[in-house]
Amino acid sequence: MSTQTIESVMNEKRLFAPDAGFVKGANISGMPAYEALCAEAEKDFTGFWARLAREHIAWHQPFTKMLDESNAPFFKWFGDGKLNASYNCLDRHLATQPDKVAIIFEADDGTVSKVTYKELYRRVCIMANGLKSLRIKQGDRVIIYMPMSIEVVVTMQACARLGVVHSVVFGGFSAKSLQERIIDAGAVAVITADEQMRGGKALALKPAVDEAIAMGGCDTIQSVVVYRRTGGAEHPSVARGMHNLALWTIESGDPAPAERLLRETIELRRKVLGSEHPDVASTMTLLAGVLVDTQRYDEARSLAADARALSLKSLGANHWRTACATSTEGAALAGLEQYTRAEALLLESDAVLHGDTSTLSHCLRNSDRWLARLYQTTGRPEKAAKHPAHATRGK
Repeated sequence: MSTQTIESVMNEKRLFAPDAGFVKGANISGMPAYEALCAEAEKDFTGFWARLAREHIAWHQPFTKMLDESNAPFFKWFGDGKLNASYNCLDRHLATQPDKVAIIFEADDGTVSKVTYKELYRRVCIMANGLKSLRIKQGDRVIIYMPMSIEVVVTMQACARLGVVHSVVFGGFSAKSLQERIIDAGAVAVITADEQMRGGKALALKPAVDEAIAMGGCDTIQSVVVYRRTGGAEHPSVARGMHNLALWTIESGDPAPAERLLRETIELRRKVLGSEHPDVASTMTLLAGVLVDTQRYDEARSLAADARALSLKSLGANHWRTACATSTEGAALAGLEQYTRAEALLLESDAVLHGDTSTLSHCLRNSDRWLARLYQTTGRPEKAAKHPAHATRGK
């Protein structure tokens, strides 16, 4: 390209007006509308931004203060207002455009995925409930060390929804860089993936997290959540992440995808831990509970009985995991109308579950719910009332 051509382009003065249809659908419909905005802002810039904030942002607590200049140059806008960033990204669209595509994502292999606002909202709620189940709360810090994916957006949205401070660390950073960021943030959790895909190659992420934590100084870390991106890294923590995801999915009221995930988790745990490991029994119990709630009682009873036998062998009769399997077997028997045996198992497990402070809350809820259901079915509502369907004890 010659110098003359470059100079010609640099001095381009032509204007290309958009067509009328484009102008009509634009947020700022043409130059007159733009000039009117500029004039409004020049006349009263604090009032201008306050108007836009009220019109375009959903506030949980509307602001009364606009600009605070008292600590310049640290200016504060709308200081007494309260909002949720995730709500503004997702919830506000559900009533008007739930099926509009929110994200178009092209993966490393060229696969294109499209996610609507409604689907993204559902996935964010599942992730947020999962983080809550790990006792991650407002003000906590977490590290997000994930590949480019829809799931990383879901994770950031879930954190914003809960008020959890999140530091996003590039997936190409080393274990040492990750360790330093964990320490600096005082993070309580790392959210990562088994692997990431770059240029057609699978690159491990979870081992880098393990290495970072092993370097020391990461005592604040309580949980590591693993997204199964490729399935190529067969590691106990991947199976644990799959189990937890299934549990969160169940608690969000969507058992169908949880069943598939739990069956995969059982196979993976058997492969990496051995068939008689108590973690295998835990996932079997959770799957049996899904089968109970979808009225497949024969398969549920068989699976729960096997889980109970495994737990008895490795953990003993007084462990909450054994009791959870026992409770699930009792619920399946109740579904099969074997009420006497069902009641005996449910009462046996209930005593253990409510006496163990380490019992997970979903086991307590299921135990109370299933006992209440049995008593209602067998005409004993006064006993059903003693077992509320939503136990809050446990963790």
